[in-house]
Formats: sequence, C-alpha cells, structure tokens
Amino acid sequence: MCPDPHRTSLRRVTLVALVGLVAVGCRGSDGGIQGVNVKGKIVKNGQVIPMQGDHLTVFFVSLGDKDRSIRSMGIYAPADGTFECRGPLHKGIPEGEYRIELWPGRAEFPPYRDNLFNWEFKDEKSPLKFTLTKANAENLLVDVGAKTVTAQ
Repeated sequence: MCPDPHRTSLRRVTLVALVGLVAVGCRGSDGGIQGVNVKGKIVKNGQVIPMQGDHLTVFFVSLGDKDRSIRSMGIYAPADGTFECRGPLHKGIPEGEYRIELWPGRAEFPPYRDNLFNWEFKDEKSPLKFTLTKANAENLLVDVGAKTVTAQ
C-alpha cells in the first residue's frame, strides 16, 4: 500500500512551518542583551590571589531592575588575576549598577568550604558593587581585601 501523496506533502509543509516558527521565536526581535565587554583584575590588597588548585567563578549581577536582574558569568585567569565577561550572547552586558559575586569552585562540592573568602562575596551579601560604564568597562580593579571596585 502506497502512502497518500497529499498526506505526505501536508506533513512536510507542517514540519517546515513548525521549524520556521521555532527559529523565529528563538531569534527574538531585539537581538538579545547587548552592552559592553567587562575586563579587569581581582586582587587581595593589591596582590594576585593564590588559588592553590582551585578555580573562581565571577558573576556580574545587575541591580537596576529587582524583578528582572541579569546574571552574567565572567572567565577568571588565576595566573595573573584577570577576568573577562562578554555577556550571555558575547555582546557584552548593559551599562548600569552591578554587584560582583565570587564563587570558589571548592565551595560548590562537599565539604562546601570557602577557604578563600569565607562566603563573604556570595549572593546579596557581597559588598562589591559598582556602576558599569563604557569608560570603566575595560579596566576594573576588584580588591577583595579592601572590598572595593574601581577603575585602574
């Protein structure tokens, strides 16, 4: 028994239309989050933090809209203390007020110890707050000893 050619064509057209709708829906009309790339260095009292085999995750959490905050992850290089955050779509993050959170890798697994910062820079309790602008986006200095974020 041969399949009905009209039914097969209808299935193909439906499949193509469905794939087209999904592609349009995923792309979005505004092109996603855009802004500036963020670069800088994380130190403790001016010195690079000795990581001792651990890694550090750096988060930038927007503070402007409490109902819809943006949380972007930065890449940290322990050898020289530098970091870079290019945003979720590699188009940067919007300018505005931010909180920096620092999450040592060992603190995420049992026995859940944060030997670097004693949980001081996680979540809302992180004192590392600053205003991100195009002028300071490429040269931030985060000093966890002084608990400051400044432009270099």
